[in-house]
Amino acid sequence: MAQSPGQIASAQRLVLVLGFVMATLPLVVLAQDAAPTNTTALVTEAINVVIHKPGTGMEQPARVNDQIKDDEVLRTGDRSLAEVQFTDKTVTRLGSKSVFTFDGQPRKYKVSKGIAVICVPKAAAGEEKGKKRGEINSSALTAAIEGTTVLVQEMELPPEKPGGEPRHASRMIFLEGNGTVTAPDGKKSRKVKAGQMMVRFEDDPDLPAPVDVDLAALLQGSPLMSGFSHDLPSTGLIGDVIQQQQADIATGALSPAGGGTEVTAQNPTYQNGTTSGAILASSANCEAIGNGFLLCYRPCPDCGVVAQLPGGGFVCRHN
Repeated sequence: MAQSPGQIASAQRLVLVLGFVMATLPLVVLAQDAAPTNTTALVTEAINVVIHKPGTGMEQPARVNDQIKDDEVLRTGDRSLAEVQFTDKTVTRLGSKSVFTFDGQPRKYKVSKGIAVICVPKAAAGEEKGKKRGEINSSALTAAIEGTTVLVQEMELPPEKPGGEPRHASRMIFLEGNGTVTAPDGKKSRKVKAGQMMVRFEDDPDLPAPVDVDLAALLQGSPLMSGFSHDLPSTGLIGDVIQQQQADIATGALSPAGGGTEVTAQNPTYQNGTTSGAILASSANCEAIGNGFLLCYRPCPDCGVVAQLPGGGFVCRHN
């Protein structure tokens, strides 16, 4: 049966509409594929040299809004910074010469080189408890966290004996919130509170007790805090911890460097960084990390500086 001109026009319009839908469908699918998921992170800042290595493929410069998928590598060069954000508002910042990966759900964050700050927010009202729980992995320490901001650093230290292999150590500093830190084999664990630090060699049979650390001194001028265009989501909470620490220092309840009780905030020689005496310096200004090495919050006159750490502090050895 012959079609009327009106029917022909309607049919042509239908074909045009269907053709438009089919043509745009791949674009819609691509847009959905590009949206961040629980197993991807979005690069929110890339300062200087930031490199992304996909699971299969060559390394390439990372740019803002690039997606980083689980098991892919993000690394920074010298004097470089990077920040990535997940859909659950977890934020990771990388310092200079750092290497970072993540995988799984609950998510595991691994810092295999350098330094990072990882901020895992608490579950929002109405969210399932534990939904945002994460785990930070390093060579010598593992931390289970939620509602926590942790500074984690991988350190390569001189060998125990001349000509030997360099030794690797990890340190974790809880900037706000609490968590549980274990040895990588999971056999030993300790609770760590905001304002406390743990340092451990990867071959150390023991899991040391956490020590207090002066966050105000540690974070002053840190690129991980001030080198980005915006604050961390937990900046206010970190500020609350610092304020409480300073109040405790003022009353003598907390040593200004942590780890010792001989020195108080009222000691002017210590405040000026000129305190002397090996016992005083090692107990109040530094934390022993084995084999004669110390992790010092400020250079001490009784030690020789082996390395300055980009996240704050110094690796020293007694003279």
